[in-house]
This record gives sequence, C-alpha cells and structure tokens, in this order.
Amino acid sequence: MTSDAGGAYPRIGVKYCGGCNPFYERGAAVIKALAGFPGIAAHPIGEEDCATFDVILVVLGCGQSECFDYSPLQGKHGQIVFSCPEDSEKLIHFIDNWRINW
Repeated sequence: MTSDAGGAYPRIGVKYCGGCNPFYERGAAVIKALAGFPGIAAHPIGEEDCATFDVILVVLGCGQSECFDYSPLQGKHGQIVFSCPEDSEKLIHFIDNWRINW
C-alpha cells in the first residue's frame, strides 16, 4: 500500500471535534465509510503532521462548523469535512477518484 502519486490508496488523517454535542456516532460513521476499501485506515493526527497525509478528514459531531478552527488542517490534497453520516459520500468519492487518477 502506498500513497505517493501512482499509489493504490490515499493516506488519510482524521481529526475529530471535541465531541461536546454529537448527534451521531462519529467513529462508527468513519469506519462505515471506509468499510468498502480494505487496506485504508484513517489515522488520528495532530496539526503538526498534516502534511504527511494525502487528505485530512475533519469530523464534526454536531454539524456546526464553528466549534474549532480546522482551516489549518490540510493534507497534500486538502481536507474533507464530515459533519453528518451522509457526508461519507465525500470521502468515498475522494477515494474512488484517487484510485482512478493516481
């Protein structure tokens, strides 16, 4: 498994919000989104190591985008904001495009 250009799988970093008022099980939603992609995992990150990942998945539990400033959390190909279970489609789309284009 590699994440460089030409690699089969992207390297995904994940940053969860503080979880003060989640309306869904954030971790379970991420696991479900990745279930169709054996070999891909979302790795917990700190702000200092974002550049080592291809994309950062920012997971917000309450659907609000004001709880913390996640704008500095950028991977090599940006970030995906996941604020409800339906946002899993954004992650799936990114991975599918990765497999086609890189």
